[in-house]
Amino acid sequence: PSLVGSEMCIRDRYVTVCKKDFEDYRIGIVTGVRGEPVKILEESFSSEEAVEHAIFLKRVVDLLERYSE
Repeated sequence: PSLVGSEMCIRDRYVTVCKKDFEDYRIGIVTGVRGEPVKILEESFSSEEAVEHAIFLKRVVDLLERYSE
């Protein structure tokens, strides 16, 4: 089945970006368009766990904004 145009397409998804092992982790945003670069946010985290937690919190805020209307 084709996923183009469906809700299952990846767009504006948060991903973990490791800039320097064990020191610098960032949140990246994937557009879902093949060939477009990941937008890397400025905020830096010192561990993979910390950046994953920040991504989780961003997803919660996004869901609350989406369904609060």
